[in-house]
Amino acid sequence: MAIREDELLASALGVKTTREKLTMMLVHAGIAGIGGGLLAFNLSYVDPSTVFGLRYTELPIVMVLFGTAGSVLGPIIGGITFIFISEALWASFPTLHQFFFGIAIMLVVMFMPRGLIERLKDRGYLPRRRSL
Repeated sequence: MAIREDELLASALGVKTTREKLTMMLVHAGIAGIGGGLLAFNLSYVDPSTVFGLRYTELPIVMVLFGTAGSVLGPIIGGITFIFISEALWASFPTLHQFFFGIAIMLVVMFMPRGLIERLKDRGYLPRRRSL
């Protein structure tokens, strides 16, 4: 967190910023590699249309928009909310679900630009602690 807030100050305080950033990059690349390997195993066949399709490239970004970027709980809540809304729209409107889901995304971006978690904190449903 110190590197994110002020890298120069963290370096001055003795934090080895290059090593820490490289370590975190390796950890995240390893997690992504494991996830990609599991996806390839599950699909049994990998080509650009399956790997770089809408489901795996843009939808995680939308899930973070539904939650709150920069928090641990935000993408989890955003993903759950996203899947719930997506499946409800698909069950109700099988032919127009993508249209209504696009409208839902636009409404979230317009009226909740900081995400669902921040909205819940503003309303008092969640505490305003830094740990969330």
